[in-house]
Amino acid sequence: AIEREGVRRARLRATAADLRIFLCAPRLIPRPRQWAGLQRDGDILVHNKSDLRARIPEGFLPVSAKTGAGVAQLLALMGERLRTRFALSPQSAPLLTRARHRRGVEEAAQALARAKTAPAPELAAEELRLAERALARLTGRADVERVLDVVFRDFCIGK
Repeated sequence: AIEREGVRRARLRATAADLRIFLCAPRLIPRPRQWAGLQRDGDILVHNKSDLRARIPEGFLPVSAKTGAGVAQLLALMGERLRTRFALSPQSAPLLTRARHRRGVEEAAQALARAKTAPAPELAAEELRLAERALARLTGRADVERVLDVVFRDFCIGK
């Protein structure tokens, strides 16, 4: 029962994934019925252990985890698929792949937007502090006191 639930949850997550990689090894080539209903356009089919010189099925990218052969091609293909999926250029910033990172950047962006329209300088300063804290949580660096020192030193904020 536990194994079935694990498989059910994995399949559910796979249906929502932005990039999916099907990996198989020479002796573990899945039969089509095992993948029935799972594959969709854009999936990457990877055949591991290409160093064993087994026959590589058509449509599969040969990769060897042992020797590293094919890994660069796999990474390039993954990048290409993600750029296409998210309409990015090769010069674009890296994708935010963790939910925590996306939330932090969204939180910072919202605080910055609020700072731009704040009705008073002290409210704008507070929004800037919130944006800085959101980004600091991502980078592991936070120096709120330094930012506040500059704000209070360089701006007249009433008491």
